[in-house]
Amino acid sequence: MVDKKPWVRPRIYHGVPTVYGWTVWHPDNFTLYPNTDIGAGTCVFAHRTVGIERGVKIGGGTLIYTRNTINNTEGPVIIREGARIGSHCLILPGVTIGEGAVVKAYCVVERSVGKGVVVPPYTVWKGENETVMDRSGNCPLNPDPMHVAECRVRRVIKRLWERLTKRGKGGVSDV
Repeated sequence: MVDKKPWVRPRIYHGVPTVYGWTVWHPDNFTLYPNTDIGAGTCVFAHRTVGIERGVKIGGGTLIYTRNTINNTEGPVIIREGARIGSHCLILPGVTIGEGAVVKAYCVVERSVGKGVVVPPYTVWKGENETVMDRSGNCPLNPDPMHVAECRVRRVIKRLWERLTKRGKGGVSDV
């Protein structure tokens, strides 16, 4: 029988990793409800409001942004109760991830995800028009140069991560 310890809110300071290895910038704009599980290496850039509700699980290496200087967008990010986000996802400004929704690994979420929706891995989520990449990060469905560049960046990040974990130097365990 496993003795489960009660959930304890970590101390959160601007730009300093928590004891669990995830980091928040502008913690005064960050709301964390109990019983959440955020993986090591996750970064939350809370220039605007970020709310993470009860029972949310976020995989390691996920990036959450409320300000995007490339296309000058800003907006709050809300992750509703019971939602699950896989590792190495990118959540962009103005997104709400619905209650019980599942965003699988290596996704880019540009638009809100509805309640109970499952976003497949390696997906660029733009509402109902998602684009699924193959395992190498190539996207045969969208030849747009910006999209192709985004896929290449994701492919490089994926390869770097694989190299780090194979050497045993950056292997991050779930918290």
